[in-house]
Amino acid sequence: MENLTLCVIYTAYPGMRESFIQDVLASGALEKIRCEDGCIVYQYFRCVENEDQILLLEKWSTEEQQKMHLNQPHMEMIKAIKERYIVDTRLERVS
Repeated sequence: MENLTLCVIYTAYPGMRESFIQDVLASGALEKIRCEDGCIVYQYFRCVENEDQILLLEKWSTEEQQKMHLNQPHMEMIKAIKERYIVDTRLERVS
């Protein structure tokens, strides 16, 4: 089976990128996500050219495991944090 790699580009409200990242880290959700079955990579990166953008790189063993990830209870925490800080989300499937 082929791995699934996703690039998710978040645009935060002006000046809110660091608050978003700090709240995600403080929530404990990242540790839970990274322990999910099939999670290979789940990492946030700051854009150096746009102070409001964040790249989330996700890599999963299978597409099914990534879809199961979306329904995990800790994803509700991420959703609530995104609602406070994120104005736009773009998803690009790499593989």
